[in-house]
Amino acid sequence: MFHVISFSVLTQKYPYLVAQILNLMRFFLYLLLLAFLPIAKSQNFDSLCRQQLNVLAELNQKHIQFPVLNEKTKTEITDLFLKLADERNMIALSPDKKALEQILIKDTSSKAFCSFIEKSHAIFSQRLQQVDSIINGIEKKQIQFPAKDSVTFFSNPNNRYYRENLSELSNRINMLIKYDCIQFLLSNKKDSVDVLKLSAAELNRKTEEAKKNAIKQNRRFLSDFVSTNKLSHHLANCLANAIANRCDPHSNFYTAEQLQDFNQSMSNSELSFGFNVEENDEGLVCIKDLVPGGPAWKSNSLNEEDVIISFHLQGEPEFIIEPWDIQHFYQVFYKSAAKSVELKIRKPDYKIVKVKLTKEKIQSQENVINSYLVNYNGHKTGFIPIPSFYLDDEEDSRQGCANDLAKEIVKLKQDSIEGLILDLRYNGGGSMREAMGLAGIFIDEGPVAIYKPKQGKPILLKDLNRGSIWDGPLIILINTGSASASEFVTATLQDYNRAVIVGSRSFGKGTAQSVYTVKGENANFSNKTEGAAQTGYLKITISKFYRITKISHQGKGIQPDIYVPGIIEKVAETESDFPFYLACDSVSKNIVYAQLPALPKGELAKLSADRVKNKKQFQIIQLIGDSLQKARLQNDKIELSIKGIKKYKQKQKELGQRIEEVFIDDEKNITISVNTLNEKVYNLNDYEKKNLDNSLDVLKKDLILHEGIYVLTDLINLIKK
Repeated sequence: MFHVISFSVLTQKYPYLVAQILNLMRFFLYLLLLAFLPIAKSQNFDSLCRQQLNVLAELNQKHIQFPVLNEKTKTEITDLFLKLADERNMIALSPDKKALEQILIKDTSSKAFCSFIEKSHAIFSQRLQQVDSIINGIEKKQIQFPAKDSVTFFSNPNNRYYRENLSELSNRINMLIKYDCIQFLLSNKKDSVDVLKLSAAELNRKTEEAKKNAIKQNRRFLSDFVSTNKLSHHLANCLANAIANRCDPHSNFYTAEQLQDFNQSMSNSELSFGFNVEENDEGLVCIKDLVPGGPAWKSNSLNEEDVIISFHLQGEPEFIIEPWDIQHFYQVFYKSAAKSVELKIRKPDYKIVKVKLTKEKIQSQENVINSYLVNYNGHKTGFIPIPSFYLDDEEDSRQGCANDLAKEIVKLKQDSIEGLILDLRYNGGGSMREAMGLAGIFIDEGPVAIYKPKQGKPILLKDLNRGSIWDGPLIILINTGSASASEFVTATLQDYNRAVIVGSRSFGKGTAQSVYTVKGENANFSNKTEGAAQTGYLKITISKFYRITKISHQGKGIQPDIYVPGIIEKVAETESDFPFYLACDSVSKNIVYAQLPALPKGELAKLSADRVKNKKQFQIIQLIGDSLQKARLQNDKIELSIKGIKKYKQKQKELGQRIEEVFIDDEKNITISVNTLNEKVYNLNDYEKKNLDNSLDVLKKDLILHEGIYVLTDLINLIKK
């Protein structure tokens, strides 16, 4: 008869024998791992290599102007790669950059990009250990802020200084942690004003606490590179993105999660847990509001001002939220593709509850078109801000921004408006299909733009729908934040003499992109497959758009008919500020279109210029704008101390408040309200009513909008004459 003897009994009876057996098992397991590790590592790099080769092939085949891969181009790709892979500039040294450059320069074949990944992996693996050691050393010492220490903010964000050796890198990391430490000290809303008035002991205690948070923040950054597999994928993705970015600023490599974010920004709906957060006076992340009908709302367990202690996203470790941690909360929580989460919440009565939520599709609050009624000087007009040119791929092909705008115009027409303002300020673009449809709302029929692909003749894009929904007086507001599809619509309506363009020069993006799938190997595999490159996606610039005048606005932007001073055009980057932007050109194409009668732009411009000249706010705006433009060209060197950073932050805060205040216009003769049909809907929904009231409060004080209303009123009066 056989007896089963438990492992615990064996251990008690024969401890030495069991120990020997365990040691022998560990030894064989170790040998087994050593045998398979090179194979797994090799397979991983082989897959990532194929990914890079596919990226190069796709870009070369489809990009409208793929660059020649010469020595200069490869050096630029290396620089772009390091900026993406080492965002905080705390890992790679100058010799590392040169070593990576040489790999691409010496080997003229595309296989050089495969060697690049392996070499960068070896460099980053070594440097990460050294950086971790540096941080450990800083952690053990008391933090000091000598007067000689300073921090420099470069005027050109594309500039980067690489350290020559570990000593210089150690100093860089020390300065970074000091800066982060001061940021944590000054971020406390309760103590920031009096932090310098604290006793030495209390200040030391708070400084030590801030240092712990600063070190934890930097370790979080480094934790993204912990595993060999994770690091190699990160570096490969950054290299693919660098190659795409070198083609032009709008070509990118996306992971599945990044593509989801991109698609969501183009849609009028989103997968969401249905709540927004803010930072309270104690620096804690708390619920700001709940979206009606969303998962958080339907849970009946969450309320405004509930503090989020931690969250556990599906398939990820639990994330404990520290005070003053809202930025990292955004990075982790809102960037995750997880479909479910468990929140640990602290109620106002300090009761702790756990709430499980699953994402649902809800209407995006960022991509919503609302229309407003404007009453001024006896004239009733309409105002419609358009946040982006969104679409809904899951709905009928006609659904999207253009369709929603048409509905709002129909509502405004029932309120008997005499004119209309479209607000495209800060509208970065979106679907070109929707832009074509939207332009067609305001013209009868005819060409709207010229499309030039990489190969083949230019193609004329036409509005195929006869008739227009609005043929009355029309104003379009633009600024430097108006780009791509916004410029498409603006250019078309300007060239037809259909609208008067008011504001400042637009961004200058006259290219179009399409998204393609790129895999690391030919076989299908899961995103979670170990040792294989994840499925990636390339957004590639495949064509250019030209105005019906045959001239591109690429890199130049669209000049308004009536210039109204702002600040954004003095400080914001435009297309031509980006490295490797595609140059402006023209196209040859026979084109006929029925331009409408000329609008009285000269008279309108004179009337507007007189108002602007006599309004003190615009004079202040021009002075602030000129000062900021001058400051933008200079590096800011700030004393790296609590006092120095506090003074700098206070200066920035005061400037922000001054800018905000100067754009507030208390025009008593202008009244803005929601259109009659929408008012009935808003009155039935407290959440929507709250959002509407906030929007109306902003619009009633909008200086630039008010000038647009004056211009529209002048246009109506001049047409009547």
